[in-house]
Amino acid sequence: MKSNWKKLPFDEVIEDVSGGSKKIPQSSYLKSGCVPIVDQGKLLIAGFTDDPDSVCKSAPPVIVFGDHTMCFKYVDFPFAMGADGIKVLRPKIEADAKYLFYYLRHLKLPDTGYDRHFKYLKRSQIALPPLVEQRRIAAILDTADALRVKRRQLITKYDTLLRAVFLEMFGDPVKNPKGWPLITISSFVEAFQGGKSLLSDSNESPQFIYRVLKVSAVTEMRYKPEESKPVPSDYVPPNEHIVRSGDLLFSRANTTELVGAVAYVWNTPENILLPDKLWRFVWSKPQSASPLFVWSLFQIPSFRYELGKRATGTSGSMKNISQEKLLAMKVPFPELKLQQQFASIVESVQRVQKAHAESNRIMDNLFYSIQQRAFTGKLFAEKAAAR
Repeated sequence: MKSNWKKLPFDEVIEDVSGGSKKIPQSSYLKSGCVPIVDQGKLLIAGFTDDPDSVCKSAPPVIVFGDHTMCFKYVDFPFAMGADGIKVLRPKIEADAKYLFYYLRHLKLPDTGYDRHFKYLKRSQIALPPLVEQRRIAAILDTADALRVKRRQLITKYDTLLRAVFLEMFGDPVKNPKGWPLITISSFVEAFQGGKSLLSDSNESPQFIYRVLKVSAVTEMRYKPEESKPVPSDYVPPNEHIVRSGDLLFSRANTTELVGAVAYVWNTPENILLPDKLWRFVWSKPQSASPLFVWSLFQIPSFRYELGKRATGTSGSMKNISQEKLLAMKVPFPELKLQQQFASIVESVQRVQKAHAESNRIMDNLFYSIQQRAFTGKLFAEKAAAR
């Protein structure tokens, strides 16, 4: 770190200004309105309200932190606060809010599941260069991050294409305009198989150690084995808890928006385990459903809405769905041959997406490298040395 940088405790740099503002429960979110709502979910704007008195009393720009989700958002517009698990933060001293957003986002906080994590954030130290350098760093990271977002949007567009193909071939699964036979999920799924909740091992170094998935490994409808944590090195899992290529995974517990998220495992490391909140589809024999058809079915918004209605829970942030309710759901069921035709289209698109994903991985590594050099004071030092 350069000599003109400071390293200060969190509480000396940032203040929590969450208090005193009205909070909107998720059940009151509107699809449109005059005031956007920001909560701890992945989307920047989770919904809207027409209540002008709900606008957060702290003027933007601010940083919003999801106490449960550890999600950071930079908010530079008037907004209302979601009711559960949100912290609104702003600089306490002369500092650039965008710089602080990137700095806080790069910190590695302990992941203790559905717990409150702000206590860990408050223990952090913040490296502060002079204000002009903070702004330069924020501008560079803004540019690099925007490039990453554009690359990721390409993959999302392919997902949109597949959804359109599904609807063209099969119609909306709730309205069932093509008149497919309605059968229960239990007709083609024998059961849903879960894993075990395990305490995380702090030792990340041994490669032989097993890792258990986090719920976030499937929330974007794509399997992310890196969203996992190490388990105690002496733990020997049963074979049925190990994730395998070809598995279709289902999130039985999450927010109302994300409960029932599904992800198909195209390939996976051999040491990844199922947690208790993720289930594997166990297909009936003989197998009468294409896993890729079912994966796409469970991603259609109208069907996901029906799933969400069957989830229960007293908290607005964590809902659960039971196997009994899930297996009893009725779905339109085209003949297997047509499902397989659709599956071949999914496989073709997957090959293209895989190439884009590799490009994204390279872009992410570049971003993290720039970020690391920026927050250790090396980025501009290297530029100066190169002149």
